Formats: sequence, structure tokens, C-alpha cells
Amino acid sequence: MPEKNKNRVWRYANRKFILSVEARDWVETTVRDAWRRYKYKIKQHHFLKYPNMTERLKHRPPKVPIAHFRALCEFWSKEPIQALAESNARNRAQLKWLHRMGPQNFSLTREKLREKEKREPTQSEMFFETRKGSRGKQLDEETGKVFSPTSRNG
Repeated sequence: MPEKNKNRVWRYANRKFILSVEARDWVETTVRDAWRRYKYKIKQHHFLKYPNMTERLKHRPPKVPIAHFRALCEFWSKEPIQALAESNARNRAQLKWLHRMGPQNFSLTREKLREKEKREPTQSEMFFETRKGSRGKQLDEETGKVFSPTSRNG
């Protein structure tokens, strides 16, 4: 995010909330992540879903001005951008043992384990802690193999 925008976001957050200077990194990270999720949803629901610009503009998100949405669609339609997106999708598909923590920070997870165990967690303990399913979600097959009780002892 450009420095000018970081300063604008920080000033806006301070108008709404009482924040200490130490919270600035958290504010910037939170806004960045929310913006990335928002762009992802727009791309999934309003760009990839429709085959041409006419259909995309007809079904554009109501909160996005037409000029901005057109510029975004033109950007996503460029050959180098499409090639990069395809490369990223291939690379992501090859990943094994994805973490299941959502927005939770790894350092917070490490701190919770440290308090619980009264010592520094091992690398394997962090691996299992960050990949176990929550709320009844199933682990993917690859992670399930690694997560078997016999593999945890090693």
C-alpha cells in the first residue's frame, strides 16, 4: 500500500477509534487483508463468472463505480496478468498440508502453546496445531495422512 494511503487509513481509523501508535501495523494489515478478500470476491462473482465485458458490466457489483469496475476488468483481462493468475493457481494446487487457522496469527498460536506447555513449542507441534480442523471441518486427504496418530509420535 502506498505510504499516502497508509497515512489516510491511519487517520481515518483514529477518527473512529482510540488507538495507540503500536496498533498502526495491525490496522494496515487488517485493511490490506480486507481489501484483498474484497477484490477476490469481486473477481470470483463478477469477472470470472461471465464470459465477456458486456455481461460483466451488466452484473457489476452495485457499490463499485462502472468506470472503476471496467478498469479492473481490463486489468484482469491483460495477458500477463492472466498468465500470472494461472501460474499462481498451479502453484497453489501443488501445496500440501495447508494450515487451517484462517486469520489467526501464527505467533499468537505459538504463544498459546507456550503458555499451555510451559515451554517453547517444537516445529512439529506447531505444524499439527496449525493444521488441525476446527468446527467439524474435515482435513484434506494429504494432511490427514500426515496427521495420523502414528506420525505424531515421530
